Amino acid sequence: MSFELLLVTVGLAGLTWLYAFTRQMARSQARFRSVDAKRTIPVNLLNNDGAVIVAEGRGHLIYISPRAAEWFELSGVEPNLTILASRVQPADVFHDLFAQEGRALLRIGMRRVEAASYALPTAEGQRFVVFMREVATSDKEEIFDTARALTVVQDISKTITIGADLNQTMTTILTSISSVIEYDAGEVILWDQTLNRPRPVGKVGNGYSNYVNSSNGNGSSADSDSGYTSWIARYQQPLLLNDVSVRADVGPRSEAFPYQSYVGVPLTVSGRFIGTIELASNKPHAFTHEDLRLLESVAGQAAVAIENSRLATEQANRILQLNGLQNIAQTMGEEVDKRELYQKLHERIANLLNVEICGLLLYDANTDALISQLPFFGVTDAVMSLHRLDVSSKSHAHRIWQSNVWWYSNQVLNDEMSNALNLRGLAETIGIHNAAMIPVSIGGKRIGMLLIANKRDDGNFTDDDMRLASIFATQAAIVVENANLYERERHYMAELANLQEIAQGVRRSPEDLIAHITEHIAQLLEVEMCGILLYENERKLLVAQSPFFGIDDETIKFYQIPIEPESIFVQLQEGKPYWYSNQIGLETWAGAVSFAQLANMAGVRKVMFAPLVVGDIQFGLLQIANPINERNFNQEDGRVLSLAATQAAVLLDNTNLHQDVERLSREALALRRIAERLAMPLNETEIFETVLDELFDVIGCEQVAIALLDNQNGKLVYRNEMMRGIKLPQSPFEIDIYSSDFNHSPIM
Repeated sequence: MSFELLLVTVGLAGLTWLYAFTRQMARSQARFRSVDAKRTIPVNLLNNDGAVIVAEGRGHLIYISPRAAEWFELSGVEPNLTILASRVQPADVFHDLFAQEGRALLRIGMRRVEAASYALPTAEGQRFVVFMREVATSDKEEIFDTARALTVVQDISKTITIGADLNQTMTTILTSISSVIEYDAGEVILWDQTLNRPRPVGKVGNGYSNYVNSSNGNGSSADSDSGYTSWIARYQQPLLLNDVSVRADVGPRSEAFPYQSYVGVPLTVSGRFIGTIELASNKPHAFTHEDLRLLESVAGQAAVAIENSRLATEQANRILQLNGLQNIAQTMGEEVDKRELYQKLHERIANLLNVEICGLLLYDANTDALISQLPFFGVTDAVMSLHRLDVSSKSHAHRIWQSNVWWYSNQVLNDEMSNALNLRGLAETIGIHNAAMIPVSIGGKRIGMLLIANKRDDGNFTDDDMRLASIFATQAAIVVENANLYERERHYMAELANLQEIAQGVRRSPEDLIAHITEHIAQLLEVEMCGILLYENERKLLVAQSPFFGIDDETIKFYQIPIEPESIFVQLQEGKPYWYSNQIGLETWAGAVSFAQLANMAGVRKVMFAPLVVGDIQFGLLQIANPINERNFNQEDGRVLSLAATQAAVLLDNTNLHQDVERLSREALALRRIAERLAMPLNETEIFETVLDELFDVIGCEQVAIALLDNQNGKLVYRNEMMRGIKLPQSPFEIDIYSSDFNHSPIM
């Protein structure tokens, strides 16, 4: 009996709940339909030329105007916020309008609408009213215009055809974009793979890079994970900010960013990220998704134009480097007194770097200061004779002197470091507006700094200028050290002059150049053996290069030195200018025993090493062994070997530069020929023939093929007419990119 009573009770409870649930649903629908008769919001929502949506704080819809229902195509559909959001772009911005007051530009179908939301407190809780109006083409928002985008692409294409330099290309890109997108500041930024940081190379407007992506000018690695450019580089995605203060996950590198809107897109060439195009505006909501689409549509052509110009500029810079090194090296062969030496050296470097002021400051151990070497180019002796720089460990300039790759400022009078570098007074006296200081090193040891100032034609210094100046500073170090050695011992100086004969071998093969270098150095230092060892960082080895003067080629194959932690070779990597031992078997440093065994195998009894360094990059060691007449190595040998190693490093690097220039020249000419052909009215077959012919010649491979992707069936299609050096037995030949093995194919 009790069980039957329980069943009846449960049944009645279920029926009661079902009745209450059905009644509540009916009342909810009735309230939605009769909202006009029971208006809660005291505004005229019906007499409005836009669309209106009212929702409770939880997102529950309580009113949609007929125009809004028409825009969202709600005929026969029970609306809710999820359905509406699915028909809006961007959906997350639409959701935000019902969470807090704000404004946004949205797309509903083919309509571009401007929306504003307002929070209204009521007795039943907070509600949001969202007003939307359609944006006409006459408003500030313009619908994406393909013809105008093509105009930008055509302007950019002209830079490829005429072979414009990098600066001209950047200006053309930004100026063309400004004709279709209004902005206050724009910049093209390239990603520096060496320093792993953004590098501004072209700008239009009022100095966007000063706030976001500019180098601090000190040659140290900037924070590569901060700023808009770094965000785009990390995610390889465009970035649109209608209000830069809203996004908490990404911001400008500087808090002094004066703009309110930002848009940027990545630049890629063959899938490789090379930089960004970035625009900024003083007004909020200045950029639209149409602007973003336009930027993305021109980014591909812009990247090709920039890469083409970069290759051409790099080729020109390499030629300038080679000519500049040769020009500076001529100073070394001229027997003049020190004053004449510095006068010619400073003048030549000034002309090569296009500056009005140039001179060396060399380190004096007695005063722990850098002393001006007179005469300076562009400054009287009366001024520069008083100029010196304290670089003691307690000085503010010590860090720049010891650690930085370089330092520069384009606003010397407003730069805090100018005081630390003792430049403020000098700038006020002789009118310096921009200046740079580049360390002068030899054998990994810094011996001074090169001071340059006032770039001609009112230009600003850049990282590219610093790289070029570093190369010339290295060569200047050789000149200075040569002069010092000449004063100490005429014999050494006369022998070192023989090294200049090696410069004539720059165009020879690397093997011939190594043979010349090692033979001359062996004669200079009167040793039985001399050779070059290069670092293999992955295997942590120093590998001897053939030919090795005094050691046969068969033995040299096994002459590989492991780099043990805390060994003498680590010390040489860390800046030790040279190291020698006259009793190898008695050495006790880490790895000394295994090195002694290797040395014994090669017949090495006494040994000396000096680093091979260009700029601040060390790539190997120069080794001499077994002095003639069984004399011992000494510090004087170490100083001479350091000089010889620096000269040898420059000559080896010059050989690589020359080979790179020849390769870049061939590639640049091929790209230009392709661009010229593509500028002509060609059919598809002629375009493929042009590209195939150039690839076949430039790359020098035996087989070249172009495959086209069929988007309809997802297959790569190869045809015999799109191949060189190979014929398919079956043409066309297709590869399914969706097959399970495609990810492991050579194509991927």
